[in-house]
Amino acid sequence: MQLSPSLSVIIVEDQPAILHHLEYLLQLDPAFHIIGSCRTVKEALALIKISNPDLLLLDIGLPDGTGFDVLEQMPPADTKVIFLTAHQEHITRAMEYNAVDYLLKPLDEEEFKKALKKVTST
Repeated sequence: MQLSPSLSVIIVEDQPAILHHLEYLLQLDPAFHIIGSCRTVKEALALIKISNPDLLLLDIGLPDGTGFDVLEQMPPADTKVIFLTAHQEHITRAMEYNAVDYLLKPLDEEEFKKALKKVTST
C-alpha cells in the first residue's frame, strides 16, 4: 500500500498563540506538513517563492499589509487558501480569490478540521 504524499502548508499569522495552535493542529493530521510560518507579507512572499506550497493558512491583518497583498503579489500557482481572520467583513473579497474556506477567530477546531477536509477532497 502506497501512502499519498502530504500537502505542504505555509501559515501566515502574526499572533504567536494562534500560530502555535495552528501548528499543533496541523501536526495531528498526516495529510499535511508545515513548510514554515510567517508573520508578515514580506516573509510570506519570500517563503512562497522558494517553496510553492499546496496550502496557505492566511491571516488577513498583518503588520505590513494584508493577506490579500500576499495573494496579489505571489507568483501564479495552484495554491489553495484558507483565510483566518477576526474580521467578517472581508468574506466577499476572500471568495474572489477562490478561498477554500473563511474561518473566524477565535478558531473553532472542528471548523478548522472541516476546512482541511475540503482541501484534501478537491
